[in-house]
Amino acid sequence: MFGSVIIGNFLLLALVMFAIAQPVVFSLVIFFAGLFIFACLWASRYAVLTKAQKKSTKTKADLARDTEEITGVIMAYRKRKSGDTWHWCRNCSNWPTSGYTERPTKPSSGELCNECRAKQKAGTCRS
Repeated sequence: MFGSVIIGNFLLLALVMFAIAQPVVFSLVIFFAGLFIFACLWASRYAVLTKAQKKSTKTKADLARDTEEITGVIMAYRKRKSGDTWHWCRNCSNWPTSGYTERPTKPSSGELCNECRAKQKAGTCRS
């Protein structure tokens, strides 16, 4: 610890002597050091804002609407009126084509189809 104090004092003394001997150069060094620190702080502020902006406050309905606008495909969840299982893959063998209830967002009640889950996981789901 004592050695670091001596080194710190030595560096401070060298800086003061340099400032006295070369005041113009010293001023330029201080100016550019300040500019560099300002640029680093500005960049870190921007990076923090970018991370904060990535956090979405959209609801599931907003996300479904955005997906529809981007892809042009309406994601629909269907279940038979007499059933309790929701389907979302149009190529599911149990996809209801008549006598069904449909909604644009993932349902909060009822069962989700296992075949649709498997197709989605495999990447073969056509919504």
